[in-house]
Amino acid sequence: MISGSLPQTDAKNPEYIAKYCYKALRHDTNWKQDLEGQGMFLGATIFELSRYRLVIKESP
Repeated sequence: MISGSLPQTDAKNPEYIAKYCYKALRHDTNWKQDLEGQGMFLGATIFELSRYRLVIKESP
């Protein structure tokens, strides 16, 4: 989990900053593929990213 706080006067888009931080931590990432969701929580913008996918196949 990564957490950050932006000043209220910052004009930058929170998604731009989140993408930049994600790329800085993992150079071989794909934001569009790894982004699971985006929303608001207690007045903050949150992003959920997951690099791994668990796929369970059902038998017919």
